[in-house]
Amino acid sequence: MEVSAEGTWRNLSNSNGAAFVSFQTLSARPIEILGSHLREDLPPLAVSIPQALQTSGQWETVYLDKSIRINRGSGGRTFVFRKVF
Repeated sequence: MEVSAEGTWRNLSNSNGAAFVSFQTLSARPIEILGSHLREDLPPLAVSIPQALQTSGQWETVYLDKSIRINRGSGGRTFVFRKVF
C-alpha cells in the first residue's frame, strides 16, 4: 500500500526551519497483492479528513535535500517525507 497525506505547509518567519503544518486529505493506493504487482496507473482512493478530525502542529526541519525532508514534531516524533516527482 502506498499511503499519503495532503495538507498545507506555512513557514514560520520567527524560526529558522520551523513551519506550521495542517493535513486535510488522506489517500491510499494498492501497489502489490500477494506478491503480485498491480498496474501503476491505478488511481489512489482519497478521503477528505472531516474538519473536526484534522490535525495540525509545528514542525522543525532537521534535514532537507532535493527529494527527502526529515522533520521533528513539537511532540518529539520524527517524520520522513519523500517528494513525489
